[in-house]
This record gives sequence, C-alpha cells and structure tokens, in this order.
Amino acid sequence: MALILDGKGVAAAIRAEVREGTAQLQRERGIVPGIAFITAGEDPASMAYVTMKERACAEAGIRSWQFSHLGAAREGELLAKINELNADPRVHGVLVQLPLPAGIDTN
Repeated sequence: MALILDGKGVAAAIRAEVREGTAQLQRERGIVPGIAFITAGEDPASMAYVTMKERACAEAGIRSWQFSHLGAAREGELLAKINELNADPRVHGVLVQLPLPAGIDTN
C-alpha cells in the first residue's frame, strides 16, 4: 500500500508550529528570533533561495535580514560582517549562503 505525502501541507503545519513557538517566546520572554542571511557574489539561484527563506521566516514570525555583497566581495569583509552580526543581540543565527566567490575560503 502506497502512502502519498502532502509536502506543502506538512511544510505549512511545521511553519504554523514554529510560528506558535515564536509567538510564545515573544510573550513569555520578549524575544523575537532573528536570522541574518549573507550572500556574496551574484549567483541568481542563491539570491532566489534566500528570498524564499526570508518569506518562510516572515510566515513563521522570525525576523530576518539579508546582507548582499555583490561583485568582488573579499573574505575580510565577510568575516567582519559575521563578527558584527554575532555581536548583535537581535540576531540568533547567521547563514552564509553558498556558493561563495572564488578566493573565499568557505571554512
């Protein structure tokens, strides 16, 4: 017997559960989760993927910020931005979107 899964329905249920959890976190502790997305270079697929992630965050009640370094981003600039975001109490996660431009160490 085959079982057909409704991926969109499951995803919507998970986002609703996360939205409920973020609302509870805000009510009980005054915390709104926040994530920062960093993109470097001009990869269209990466930009579209981050845009989808930002929409999902908004739907789940999570703040998000996107920092784009278009063109010739340098490793030092990206590391400085990561350090800045790590020090920001509103930011609870940082996602550096791959791929990175040539010459930047992904580690």
